[in-house]
Amino acid sequence: MNSRILFPVLTLIAFATGMAVTGAVLAPDDVWPNVLVSGLFLTGIGLAGGFVVAVHDLSGAHWLGPLRRIACSFTRLVLPGAAVVLVAILFGGSHLYPAFHEHLPGFKGVWLGRTFFTLRAFGYAAAWAVALRLLHKKRASAFYIVVFGFTVWLSGVDWVMSLEPHWSSTIFGVYHFAGLVTAGLAAIIIVAVHRSRTDSAITSDHLHDLAKLLFAFSTFWMYIWFSQSMLIWYGNMHEETGYYLLRAYGNWGVLFWTTVALMWVIPFFVLLPETTKRNRTILTRIAIVILVGHWLDLYVSVVPAISPDARLTGWELALALGTFAAVGLAATRRERDLEEAVVVLDLAR
Repeated sequence: MNSRILFPVLTLIAFATGMAVTGAVLAPDDVWPNVLVSGLFLTGIGLAGGFVVAVHDLSGAHWLGPLRRIACSFTRLVLPGAAVVLVAILFGGSHLYPAFHEHLPGFKGVWLGRTFFTLRAFGYAAAWAVALRLLHKKRASAFYIVVFGFTVWLSGVDWVMSLEPHWSSTIFGVYHFAGLVTAGLAAIIIVAVHRSRTDSAITSDHLHDLAKLLFAFSTFWMYIWFSQSMLIWYGNMHEETGYYLLRAYGNWGVLFWTTVALMWVIPFFVLLPETTKRNRTILTRIAIVILVGHWLDLYVSVVPAISPDARLTGWELALALGTFAAVGLAATRRERDLEEAVVVLDLAR
């Protein structure tokens, strides 16, 4: 990364870290939910990068080509993101998870108990570290996909759904998966478009294929979003409707529906024509819209559980800027350390 860019990026990350530490003392109920959102955002984009690589390799495809290294670069975010989540659980868990100090009955009480909950969080991080190392060094794509499937589902339920332990959704894990993969594809597109201006190996066909994937996963996210909300609305059960009554109406309503616009409505209609899927400027803007939408989706999923009254503070802005800066840092650093063996294999093709 150019030093003129690196310095402000590192400054933003340092500023966000300092704000998080300060806020943990001065305003823990405001800061810890935002720390959790940042960790989820970073971890999700990193895991999505590995998912794209694993699916490509497992299917025996060749189209990804030079984009494979871009996807690999985002996997650097997984362990730092998981570390942020672990910090939130270890030091802010009592502010985030009611089950840590409630005595829930039966299996739920055991599953959401603080000790077992924390051990599982460390287990997810360890599983990701092993799976990513094998993916980079040995192309163990099948192993990564299995680990990815189980841990993304379970971590989404643990880290997000259990913020409201009396609410549940049987497809929340799929919803979590759809959101992070859509955001991961958006991040890959932004870097691919930028590099395509100087790297002739990245062609408009590569961008077109990525745009089609982004279009498909954005629509898949909307399908899962609608399936979950429609079934809860139709069932009209008191223990389920509270989640949407809090978010879809009142103070949170604007942010809730803005998420839908950013994650699906705008991308769907803009990317529907063939020509826009090859337009670098449009692709970049839509990818940015989706990244912001994913962050907002996580924010609306997490924060209302802790702060039912919607309010925007400086903590959100500081941590959001630091989070996006960290994504940029991971994307622009050299991939050589991750792709030593992969470059040889790509050239051999």
